[in-house]
Amino acid sequence: MSELFSCSNTNKGVAEQYSSFLIDSFKKEIPFENYSVRYTTVFFDKKNKTDYIYMLNTDRMLIHGYNLNKQQFDFTLNIPLKFDEQISYVVLDKDSLYFISNPEDRKICCVNSKGEITQSWQITDSTKAYGKEYSISAFYSWPLMLDEKFIYTSYYPLYSLADTTNHKKYFTQPKIVVISKNNGSIVNEIIHFPEKYIANSYREYNLSCTMNSNNEIIVSFRGEDSVLLYNTKDKTYKYKLMMSSFFTMKNVYKEDTTMDHYASLTKYSVENSSYFSIQYDKFRKKYYRVCLHKYKYDNDDGTVNTSGERPWSIVVADSAFNIEKEIVFPRLKYNYGNILITSKGVLVSKSNAYNKNYKQNELNYDIFIF
Repeated sequence: MSELFSCSNTNKGVAEQYSSFLIDSFKKEIPFENYSVRYTTVFFDKKNKTDYIYMLNTDRMLIHGYNLNKQQFDFTLNIPLKFDEQISYVVLDKDSLYFISNPEDRKICCVNSKGEITQSWQITDSTKAYGKEYSISAFYSWPLMLDEKFIYTSYYPLYSLADTTNHKKYFTQPKIVVISKNNGSIVNEIIHFPEKYIANSYREYNLSCTMNSNNEIIVSFRGEDSVLLYNTKDKTYKYKLMMSSFFTMKNVYKEDTTMDHYASLTKYSVENSSYFSIQYDKFRKKYYRVCLHKYKYDNDDGTVNTSGERPWSIVVADSAFNIEKEIVFPRLKYNYGNILITSKGVLVSKSNAYNKNYKQNELNYDIFIF
């Protein structure tokens, strides 16, 4: 059943239920001991027309490769790196896996299909924003991005954001560093938060980004209806509206002194909507933006809700950012932090830790065409 909505601008669309777009499902037990996934990504083998899910096992320093066509694990790859909790990697082809192993080491490595490091970059340059006091970082919603000449990744200061006196400085400094593949030097520092973040606290320190087929970087800020497009060739910026009908402007954060600090932050997060991630679908030339809906913090039975227990939706836009639809997903059934783009469709994980049927040792996805 569809529900009409209208936005504050002239865009109109239809908020639709997820089940209308479901085309397939699969579930597979993960047969490996001492298994803990920190990051999952996908790779499309053009030669064999095969989608692979790459699963990083940080307990054993391994990559497990799952063949989506054959519905089986095809290989296990030893990775000669030490892993941090917030590791990211990107698979360009079977012999080009790019890793950040430890953010404070500021080292990026390229690993081949034999598990050998074929190239590495030690980032030693002083930056305009942070000098030498910074780390480089990437994760699911802010991944490593690459073109022919450069590597793009987030970077962060080493000073503490728990100290609110650092907030103004943080929100005036650039958030993505551009690194030369040739020699590992820093050639540019790009992407700033909107000005409103400088004066107000929204408790949002991360952004989400993706790169399209034209090597444009698309940036989603958690409290903004518009996304930012950065053209890596001519270094220009422009904004495109990609709003959810469920997003309302976030309230400025004020500490709730009746509860501890962590509970106050959680309450604020749950009771305010937020844009979580943005992804580009190269197969269908579309963009998907996840919006987390605001929800009640206190339940009638005395329990409270966390950010992972909110309802959420995906805003779907075409290659020109014309909004086509918004798809609503239920609470607790899916994991909005594990959405994979494949040639077969969009894989949305059903491994939600808040679901009573959750099992850590299985691949469990529904496949959608939006």
